[in-house]
Amino acid sequence: MASAYTAYFDASGSSGDNQVLFVCGFVSTAEKWLRFETRWNALLKSYDISPPFHMTDFVNGTPRYEKWKANSEEKMGFFQKAINIIKTNTNKSFAIGIGYEDLQRARREYVMPTLNAPPYVWCAMGVCKKVFQWMDRNGVQRKDIELVFEKGDLHQYQFQKTCFNEWGILPLIKPKESLVAFQAADALAWEQRRAYIDHKTGKPRLRQSVYQMYRHFPNDDSWGLWDWPGLEKICKKLGQPRQVANA
Repeated sequence: MASAYTAYFDASGSSGDNQVLFVCGFVSTAEKWLRFETRWNALLKSYDISPPFHMTDFVNGTPRYEKWKANSEEKMGFFQKAINIIKTNTNKSFAIGIGYEDLQRARREYVMPTLNAPPYVWCAMGVCKKVFQWMDRNGVQRKDIELVFEKGDLHQYQFQKTCFNEWGILPLIKPKESLVAFQAADALAWEQRRAYIDHKTGKPRLRQSVYQMYRHFPNDDSWGLWDWPGLEKICKKLGQPRQVANA
């Protein structure tokens, strides 16, 4: 029997860039995801864009999107339509990020076994927790949801094992090309990571694309970032001892 809900997630960032990793995505019903796929593919076709849509290529103006380098208005018009299709065909957005320097600092200063988990495991487990909180608030049982993550990130097997040990649930790992819903998750993850980097480098204003996402996807507590203050707070809350060298 098919699950009543499915959540699709993608990651943006890697251990190589030494800045931040985000895992983000959306949950929706099978009916809405089918409608999303139809309307999303129709949008790409109307702009003569061959699928799949990649946010990095879109922003950087690589060949498929080169025509918009001199027409930012049309480019933003496309993106607003894309955001509207995501908004009207999903139930909730989720995003969890972790700063690499913040995690390294927490590891240096506190003795806490879970701090040794890779950033991907932190973020993927984090979005799962947010999904379960949303389900509890809406009376959805865990047997009625399927969690699907885009294939290709390091430590996905470790995440699956941790998730199964914690909740008895085994998330699925599938390639991007097989599911159109990953393209929505890709856009959100890319924007979250870019907004973090902009903030860290002191850029004063949100880009228009980020603003559109913040405005259209009410997120209450379904978006989060593990930075140093947050990591230190949880270590203190759980009574974790400090490393001997820093005591």
